[in-house]
Amino acid sequence: MDRGLEIEPEEQSAEWNRHFDFAGVHSSSVADWVDGFLRGPGGNLALADGLRLAPRRWEGPLWLPLTALTRCCGPEEQMEYVVEADSWERRLAGLAAHLASGGTLPPLSPSAARKGCR
Repeated sequence: MDRGLEIEPEEQSAEWNRHFDFAGVHSSSVADWVDGFLRGPGGNLALADGLRLAPRRWEGPLWLPLTALTRCCGPEEQMEYVVEADSWERRLAGLAAHLASGGTLPPLSPSAARKGCR
């Protein structure tokens, strides 16, 4: 379950900004940072647990253009991770409100796939 949907946009702003300190993170500690972030307020416990199921190779932080990424979750049927449309819209509205109030977003965590990054 994505706990981020349970937090109101005003609360997201305070909680998210508190957990986005990525400065000084090196590839050797990226796995620990990601796990801690996903288990924190607004995180995603299912994803955190899933990432522990197999060994991972973490690199970064890296700078990538958004055009190099392919979205893999959303309400569309062809998505690898389908999310209910209402839930998706609430999440986007919360993100938009957070950004409009001067908030920031966490670093993306793309994964390498056979057909490129996503």
